[in-house]
Amino acid sequence: MRINSSNYRKTFNLVYLFILLALVFDLVIINLEGSLKNAFYLSPVAITIALFLWYRGAPVFLYDSDGEVLNFTVKEPRLLFLGTAFLTHIEFPKRKLTDYKIRTYPFKRILILSIKSRDGKIKKRKITISYLNKEELRDLKSSLKRVIIKKSTREKK
Repeated sequence: MRINSSNYRKTFNLVYLFILLALVFDLVIINLEGSLKNAFYLSPVAITIALFLWYRGAPVFLYDSDGEVLNFTVKEPRLLFLGTAFLTHIEFPKRKLTDYKIRTYPFKRILILSIKSRDGKIKKRKITISYLNKEELRDLKSSLKRVIIKKSTREKK
């Protein structure tokens, strides 16, 4: 199964444009007026919006469970030039997935994967899935359940 939630790209382009224009507008007003007292500032609004978007996480979520490997990729395509902080890629064999949980916070959802490592310990990996709609979230849950059920039936044999 594949999930590709890149439907928020255009919206984010407009939001980033608004943030950039608000910051430029404030710089122009400050330089023209020369005084910080009477200037109307959009920068606090723009910074608040940017912090909220950072809190929610990256908007593009890619999931692929075809074959023997699970692939999870979360990225922010417009900010990738700033570094790998805006790209998360996790890839591991299906047999190593032991459990998953979905934590819900205000305006944010996180997928927590429990993965069995080579030395037998369980490692937790967190992936932000805030921008998945209900159908994509349902499909992700059912796919991960199938992987865990197939793994448990193989171990019983």
